[in-house]
Amino acid sequence: MKFNLSTSRHLYNDKDKEQLEKLGFMFDSEPKEHYIDDGKKWYIDDFGVGKHIFIEINTLEELLEFQKTYGLLIIGGTEEDGFWLEIYDGYRE
Repeated sequence: MKFNLSTSRHLYNDKDKEQLEKLGFMFDSEPKEHYIDDGKKWYIDDFGVGKHIFIEINTLEELLEFQKTYGLLIIGGTEEDGFWLEIYDGYRE
């Protein structure tokens, strides 16, 4: 099954950035100073037209392995509109 992949957050440290880049996520070219802590943080590029990331997961075992690597997941969608998978790594409204 093919899923449109996203994340809940858009602000990441160096370690998380590297892990998400392996999936195809792109980040701003320069880290930004962030007010919460005095470290530099990376923002995910705005997902405009053509910047969607898709992942193929065909078995429950593959889904569980993905969940072990990336943490909590939210799954949704329909066959008509397409399915999506969100890495739930932060606050979500």
